Amino acid sequence: MNTVQNNALIINLTRFGDLIQSQPVLAKLKEQDLTTHLVCLENFAHAAGLLEHVDYTHPFPGAKFLARLDSHWPSAVAEFQAWIKKLITNTNFDLTINLTPSLSSRLLNSQFQSKENRGFYLDEMGFGCYSGNWAAFLQASSAHRGCSPFNIVDLFVHSAHLPATATKPRIKRPEQDEIAAIQKMLYQESNNRGFNGFVGFQLGASQDQRRWPVEYFARLGEMLVQRLNLCPVILGSKAEKKLAQKYLSTSQAPCVDLTGRTSLKELSAALSCCSLLITNDTGTMHLAAGLNIKCVAFFLATAQPWDTGPYLENCLCLEPDMDCHPCSFSHKCQTNFSCRSSFSPKLVFQTVEFFNQHKKWPQINTDEARMRVTDFNNGFYTLRPVNDAARNNYSQWMLAQNHYYRLFLDHGEITLPNLPFISDRSFCRDITEHLEQIIPLLKLAGEQARVLKKAPLPGVKKKFLSTWQRLSHQLSQSPHLPVLGLLWTYQSQEPSLDLNGITDLCSRYMHLIEAMRDFLSQK
Repeated sequence: MNTVQNNALIINLTRFGDLIQSQPVLAKLKEQDLTTHLVCLENFAHAAGLLEHVDYTHPFPGAKFLARLDSHWPSAVAEFQAWIKKLITNTNFDLTINLTPSLSSRLLNSQFQSKENRGFYLDEMGFGCYSGNWAAFLQASSAHRGCSPFNIVDLFVHSAHLPATATKPRIKRPEQDEIAAIQKMLYQESNNRGFNGFVGFQLGASQDQRRWPVEYFARLGEMLVQRLNLCPVILGSKAEKKLAQKYLSTSQAPCVDLTGRTSLKELSAALSCCSLLITNDTGTMHLAAGLNIKCVAFFLATAQPWDTGPYLENCLCLEPDMDCHPCSFSHKCQTNFSCRSSFSPKLVFQTVEFFNQHKKWPQINTDEARMRVTDFNNGFYTLRPVNDAARNNYSQWMLAQNHYYRLFLDHGEITLPNLPFISDRSFCRDITEHLEQIIPLLKLAGEQARVLKKAPLPGVKKKFLSTWQRLSHQLSQSPHLPVLGLLWTYQSQEPSLDLNGITDLCSRYMHLIEAMRDFLSQK
């Protein structure tokens, strides 16, 4: 048995992009001289090979176990136990950080019996627990990804109780011979035309409605070739081959098509050969950010850059300037996702042309798109508006929530943010009216909890539970505070929370909501 102490196990059973975004957690653990072990889904094990500071990778065959459950569950349980036994026989874990708030990942976590659990786990009674406020917020925001004011990288780091200083997710840079091989391929397949450089195009996305039209990419590619002498490089998996074929049949300009032809290492090398990536919200975007490659990223339909934007300064994020954006995952679009075609290839070209010359993004006032540049402030990812459309109510409210939730989650003093007040009185009134309904319920719940502690009578308990239900309903109903509603549910139902804890929780929520109300009431 390995008797070396200070082994840290990180569980991340999520998709490719989120796995890349756990890189700062690994870097911060390595700064503490910990030996790092990563459990990821088996189909993303190759992606784990791109990460720095991973000493051991343990691919988890989740799909195999699930398939075996359907056919013969005793065999599935036996194979699962054998997988666990093999891992814990070789290593004792001092620390486990589970970054995935699902029941399956909590069950997996429970098998390792680490000395310390961070993130998400099960208590001795089998109840779901989290190690702190930030983990609770991560769980709440995972159900409302479009409403979180925090980038997922910052949520991972804080849920793991690691230092808050911004650490960029710098992944392993490809070897020089790997880059040279791809570079040679690019020059050969572009017929050695003497291009000034290459620009990556990621045509696909996780859902069709989150994808900029292929014909728009084609028009953009033509402008890049004709006016900047830059050659588009089409990137993507085999599943995106039809998109590439559509591009090739639409565009009149040369390009290099690498769709379905690269391993993850080769994709990393191809990105390293590009001066810029133009992409939808994808894992390729996060990979580029990890390689310090700037990008123009499109956030359409349900996608928004506050929580899933590239964790790299000076990247440009474009969103449609539409009142309905971003839409919820349950939303039934009445306009056939017209947001996909809201900003034109001409606008994107103008931004690239300006950046190519000045290495900064232009301020273009247009009704086509909200334009924001990624930045960092006080150790947190943020977005800086570069046109008037990006200075809308939604953006200002997200910045305000970022300020207030940071202080609330860290148990800090709730102070007024150094932000311009929101001038749209109608928008502010919609939120403040809802907040005004919540404040008296919080006050009543706190008072009833204090009475219940002194006199635990059935009638008092019934009244308290009724108030708690009304309060949970009010918090969850606001379209402007959906994450806060779920956060209250998780925190108020924590198994270890007693009546003193309920009283303190009500008081903290009161201070938070009163501060938000006062900010929105400024004139």
